[in-house]
Amino acid sequence: MTRQLIDAGREHIAAGRSDEAVRCFTLAADDPTTADQARTMLAAAYLLPGTTRPALALRQVRTVAEAGTAGDQDLTDCALVALAAGDPQLAEELAERAVAHHPAALPILGAARARRGDRAGVARILAARVASGPAHYWYRLMHETGSHGWLRETVATARLLRRSGLPAPAPAMIVLREAMRTRRWFGLAGAGLAAVLLPLPYAVVALLVVLAMAAVGVSPDLGEGRVDMATLRWSVAAVAGVTAVAHWLA
Repeated sequence: MTRQLIDAGREHIAAGRSDEAVRCFTLAADDPTTADQARTMLAAAYLLPGTTRPALALRQVRTVAEAGTAGDQDLTDCALVALAAGDPQLAEELAERAVAHHPAALPILGAARARRGDRAGVARILAARVASGPAHYWYRLMHETGSHGWLRETVATARLLRRSGLPAPAPAMIVLREAMRTRRWFGLAGAGLAAVLLPLPYAVVALLVVLAMAAVGVSPDLGEGRVDMATLRWSVAAVAGVTAVAHWLA
């Protein structure tokens, strides 16, 4: 009966009936044989539109964690829920418990560390030779590293996915998306173009603007550990400068 309740809850989720899914998983959680799985599904259901209650989701996750009987997959799923509900520390703890016997938890552990700003911890995760587990777990890691502007780690995750035969964006596309994520890049590119095309007196001013914009952007990049973005800014400025000088001397 409880297994049927879990299956029915999944069907309700697929149909967008989150309230009904919550009711099914709540009833299934009363059976000790399926409690961990049901509470894990219930926690996830509390993050769906219509039943969005992160506090209740985290309560269910903690109940599963404290029971000490959950399997590695349930712990991994609970870690993912905890991360989505805004508790990366709990997500990291659960993923660490699961990862020893369940490599699929590795990207969730990396995503939790990224959310907490642990760049060195993420780098250790990316030392893996093969991307184990579902691709969408690794996409979560890419999202977290990308939100920090950690270009090197985002590209490394994509390369690991492609090396493992899983779909992932090309590194060049990741760099391009990151470069266009802020409007300042449009200004930098426009000033660089002006330095190449305008007559000399104005071109010099445009080149100085390029250098100033690069310098202003580099400081926060370095302060937040985005060395790759700082290098990219100066590379754009250097290319604009060299191209402009070559154009002036031609």
